[in-house]
Amino acid sequence: MEGKGKLPLEGKCQRIDGTE
Repeated sequence: MEGKGKLPLEGKCQRIDGTE
């Protein structure tokens, strides 16, 4: 989750950051 949308962890990291 520390990827801020740059590290797609199962496609969830991107949504957590709101990058979609």
